[in-house]
Amino acid sequence: MIGAFFVGVGTGNFGMTPAYLAERFPTAVRAAGAGFAYQAGGGLAAVTPTIIGMLEDRGMPLATAMTWCTAVAGLLVLVLLALGPETRGRELTSDGG
Repeated sequence: MIGAFFVGVGTGNFGMTPAYLAERFPTAVRAAGAGFAYQAGGGLAAVTPTIIGMLEDRGMPLATAMTWCTAVAGLLVLVLLALGPETRGRELTSDGG
């Protein structure tokens, strides 16, 4: 039940992703930029099963390999969020400012 709770909390965050991405691009390229960024994340995530399989081939248990991939992805998200500009209180304009 604890795991199901965290899966539900985790997937709930996908609802805010389009709004978050819209703040990252100027109006002229907002749709293309947000669409590319959203799909690029999915494309990068597609290699995770291969990485997990490679870790298993080297003797790592499945649960440990999955845990490592999840932890690395989580840390990468935190780093990328920290590097992004703060947009709170800013008005979205056509020049991206």
